[in-house]
This record gives sequence, C-alpha cells and structure tokens, in this order.
Amino acid sequence: MVNPEYNNKVYEYTNPDILKYAPSNKRILDVGCGTGALGREFKKKGNVVYGIDISKKSIEIAKKRLDKVIQIDLETEVDLPFKEESFDLIIFGDVLEHFRDPFSALNNIKKYLKKDGQIIISLPNIANWEIRLKLLFGKFDYQKEGILDDTHLRFFTLKTAKELIKKAGLKIISIEARPGAPVPARISPKLKYSLSQVWKTLFAKGFIFITKIR
Repeated sequence: MVNPEYNNKVYEYTNPDILKYAPSNKRILDVGCGTGALGREFKKKGNVVYGIDISKKSIEIAKKRLDKVIQIDLETEVDLPFKEESFDLIIFGDVLEHFRDPFSALNNIKKYLKKDGQIIISLPNIANWEIRLKLLFGKFDYQKEGILDDTHLRFFTLKTAKELIKKAGLKIISIEARPGAPVPARISPKLKYSLSQVWKTLFAKGFIFITKIR
C-alpha cells in the first residue's frame, strides 16, 4: 500500500455516504482509518471502533479518537492482531485504490468479519464523465485528491469494482452511486443526484458497495 505524506485535508475527511450506514452498538474495523475522523463519528452511536493505517503520523492522532489503533501495512501483513470473526462491520473507505493488490487485502480481511457481518467498500469511478472528457483531449494529470489522486495505484469502473468484490468471495447487497460534478455544473443538487443514480457509469464520482460473505 502506498504510504502518502500526511495530508490533513484528506485524512480528516469524513465520507458522508459511508457515515449514513453507521449502525449502533457494533464492533467496527476501519481499514485505512487515517486520523480516525470517520471512526469518531461512528463512535457517537455507541460503536466500538478499531482502526488500522500505514501512516505513523495519522495513527498518533487516531489513537486519541478510537478504541484501538494499529499501524500496519496490509500489503505485507496477512495476519492481524485480532481474533477471527471479531467485527460486525469492516470499512474500506476510499482505500483499496491505494493498494498494489486490492484483491488480497479484501480477501484476507474476511476472516475477521462475523458470519452475519458486512463490509462497506467505497471506490472512485475512473469512468466519470470528467475523466472521459480529459482522456478525449489526451489528458491524464494526477492531482492531490479526487479520482486522479496521485497516490492511487488502481482505477475502477463499476464493472471492474464488481468483479473485484465478487472475486474476493463477497456478495453485493446494494450499490449506491456517489454524485459527481454534473453537466452543466450549476444544476440543482436533486437533479445531480438523479443523474448519478440513473446513469451510474457516467455521472457517479464513485460507488458505495454494501457487501457480505457469500
């Protein structure tokens, strides 16, 4: 997994599309927890939240927010210091695209999920209309954040994201498209959301997958 420089804006981001799926009074593992900003919100519902991350600097902050935090690289560590079937929910919030081998990371984590538990996966959509338009003009410029974040190693369309999840032995319960920048930019938020749901592959900036073990 890429070890990006600590970026306060990125690591403090709380994905609202994941947060709305927050359960109550559950045991949760946040993979790539950053500074624990998302996990801190989950704790407000009575959840016990553990976090793992590769960044030492972000871990120091997360320790003050979550119940337990461990610095670990899932690319090199197959076995985590948890008992099998420890968690009701495991979150991969915009992290799998940072892995050289996202399949192994997702596949290896399953043993720590309870049989009736769920895994939430958030992935960006490389087939978003903005990226397609840039490619049409020969542009593929990395940025500090977003779909073309310069720490992304893997890129996913809706189809390839589904293939990854199914290959890892997970069943997709639901898919939610995350609205991206519309055409034109100043249309209403309601229409913006509708476009992303009707034409996911083109107008969604990313996807939220709710999954369970098959």
